[in-house]
Amino acid sequence: MLADGGPREAIGRPASRGRDRTAGEGVPWSGFPVAPPVAASRPAQHRDPEQTHPHPRKGGPPVTSSRNRSGRSPSSTAAGTVRHHRPRPFAPDQFAAFQGGADPAATAEGAALLARALVDGGRSTTDQAAVRRLVGLVEEAGIDTVAQWWADAPAISLSGVLWRLYALRSATVRNGAQWAAWYRAGHEAHVARAVAGPVEPPGARELQQLTTDILTGAFTGDFDVALERAAAYSRVICLGQAHHSEALEAGQPAQAAVLLRQAKRLLGTAEELEEAAAAWRRGTLD
Repeated sequence: MLADGGPREAIGRPASRGRDRTAGEGVPWSGFPVAPPVAASRPAQHRDPEQTHPHPRKGGPPVTSSRNRSGRSPSSTAAGTVRHHRPRPFAPDQFAAFQGGADPAATAEGAALLARALVDGGRSTTDQAAVRRLVGLVEEAGIDTVAQWWADAPAISLSGVLWRLYALRSATVRNGAQWAAWYRAGHEAHVARAVAGPVEPPGARELQQLTTDILTGAFTGDFDVALERAAAYSRVICLGQAHHSEALEAGQPAQAAVLLRQAKRLLGTAEELEEAAAAWRRGTLD
């Protein structure tokens, strides 16, 4: 920190060199002669268009005339201002030269057709290798690619439920130890646990196998049963997340709030999967 009266206060103020000389002596401190005073009767001279004028405020910096020698105003760049120009008009036929983005309706239709083809193909084949490839779609194509296909699809649709099935399995595989801890903490929801499929002990490897069995059942068994099992699995996990959130409230309230929001979202996923299972039985799940 600079002390009072230090270098900061000396900026812009010349250092004294012995006895200061005043303007009345004809020589200031710098040694340059002082210009003689201007007489009051001195006639006005022609003012150059580019010469500076006093700032309107007393003591302010000088400003330069906004017109050049030709009498025209300078450009907005030279004047230091931004001048907004009127947009260029286009005729309707000129827009045809510009390529637009993908049609959202066509994209959604393509995603739905892909989901239907995968489900119908998996349920009609007896080739176990083909089914294993369908189950391992995320490992082959990547979760980001699958998300681009179906993440924005309606929850109660074939595309939407496929995305939820794959996302549940992917999250369990990616963070199996944490999901196993949540599963163990939610063991009190014994009814949902029985529907999801009991695994003992519920470790990371066991849960990975459980979610793989659920997804496999969507292609080889009753599709609605697979959705109900995935919903039950989600309920057990979200209950465990809620228990962990309560344990974190005292010491880590922010993390507890984040985990509780995750539990609420997963509960919503469970409800959507249950509704989708009912729609499949009615024959209205497209």
